[in-house]
Amino acid sequence: MRTVTLIVAVLLTGLFLLSPVTAVNSSGKASLAIKPEKPVDIKVLREAVSLLRERINLTEISDFRVELEETGEGYLIRIKAENVTPEEVEGIKRIAESFGRLRIEFNGVVVGRSVNVSDYRLEPKMCPNCWRVDFRVPPEVTARLKEVASGKLGWPVDVYLDPPVNSLLVVSARVYQEMNSQDFMGEPKPGTGTPKPLIERLKEAFNITVIEYHNQSAEEIVDNATALGKDKIILANVPQKLYTEVKGTLSSRKINIEVSYYTLQTGEGIKNFVRKILHLYGPYVLRFDPTKYSTTRLTISGVGKDRKAALGEAKKLYLDFKMGSLPVTFRVEDVSLSSTPSETSTSSTTMTAKVADDSHQCGPASIVLFALFPLLLRKH
Repeated sequence: MRTVTLIVAVLLTGLFLLSPVTAVNSSGKASLAIKPEKPVDIKVLREAVSLLRERINLTEISDFRVELEETGEGYLIRIKAENVTPEEVEGIKRIAESFGRLRIEFNGVVVGRSVNVSDYRLEPKMCPNCWRVDFRVPPEVTARLKEVASGKLGWPVDVYLDPPVNSLLVVSARVYQEMNSQDFMGEPKPGTGTPKPLIERLKEAFNITVIEYHNQSAEEIVDNATALGKDKIILANVPQKLYTEVKGTLSSRKINIEVSYYTLQTGEGIKNFVRKILHLYGPYVLRFDPTKYSTTRLTISGVGKDRKAALGEAKKLYLDFKMGSLPVTFRVEDVSLSSTPSETSTSSTTMTAKVADDSHQCGPASIVLFALFPLLLRKH
């Protein structure tokens, strides 16, 4: 009996130590205040509330509310959630700030603007940590692919969510070099030619002009953006002082151009950093000749560092593709998270000029072989 009692006691102790009770401090109540980038009608805000509810419903967050809230300066949208982790709060923030405009680009040509995702899962038959996301595209997308991608096996296929259209990107020499590197050139098969560099593809597809930073002044950068008729200025891996100066110059001249600032974080890979700036997934690689197939059913596949990471990557892509476009762009003004036991809270406020964060950063394993191929080849 003593032995049995001891075993039971050990088991109960182990269950207690491994139980979710120890994770209580990691979840709590969250509140996010969201405002549109530009003044909009109350009807537009109500539409956005409905879409945000649909977006969050696609996640595993079940206890949340999305409501209009009147302030002295007008209306804002308030999202409240309970029993959420900091990671889930970041997910809500990303959902709120994502406009939801998808673009599929091939060699400088936008071939698609929407997809209808159907499933995501691991694909152990391909490799232990492989994943896939299945989706459909309109017939005109496959027709466009046949036109521009015939015989170009291994060429890069770029998928963007809310790319910074009509913007001026001022980047450091290191970032500029990376954007022109082989990292964004796919894996062209011999005899298929040479794809255009990423910087050239961006210019042709989205009117994004990329220039290398050579100690240009804020005035020179603003003059350049104005002359080119740009809507945005994006500063990446350059002195933060330059961001302040550009913002001040725009304000003093009363020029309506949005400015954003990205800084390379400690330990962050330069390729991931470039993808974050551009809101780019991939680049992926064309694995089939579109002239040989007429299907509208396609698949994106990749490899994660482990099974959990692989499934997480697939799910993130699925959710991003699943979300409908918001009527206007929004900015998260304030985020607070209070833990359940102690009710201690933390809050952060985004800068007025919309300083970008890491919420769009792709996972490190996203650089792996990305494939677009018909589901006709899938074995059941």
